[in-house]
Amino acid sequence: MPAPRLLVCTNHMACYRLPGDPGGTDVVLAAGEALLLGANSPIANVSRHPYQSLGIIFYPDSLRLYGIRHAPHDQDITPDPLRLQHHNYVHPAPLSEDGH
Repeated sequence: MPAPRLLVCTNHMACYRLPGDPGGTDVVLAAGEALLLGANSPIANVSRHPYQSLGIIFYPDSLRLYGIRHAPHDQDITPDPLRLQHHNYVHPAPLSEDGH
C-alpha cells in the first residue's frame, strides 16, 4: 500500500503478522485497539476467528475508509444490517489502488 494506514479493531480480536526473522511478529488487537502502519509496510491477516475492523488509508489528497468483516476461510459470517463484508465508503470520491 503506497500510503500510511490505520487498522482499528472494532469487534472481537484481530491478529496480524508483521514480517521479520524468524517468521515475523504477530500483533493482536482487541476491540478498540489500533495499529498504525507507514507507507509500503507489509502486513498479513492471520486471524483464526471472525472480527470487524475499520481501515483508514491516508492518501495525500484524501482518505479512504473501509469497514471490514473478516471470517476465516472455514467459517461463515451471517450478514448483518450494515453488510460490511463487501462494501466500503470512500470519501471524497472513489480512488484507484494507487490513490488517484
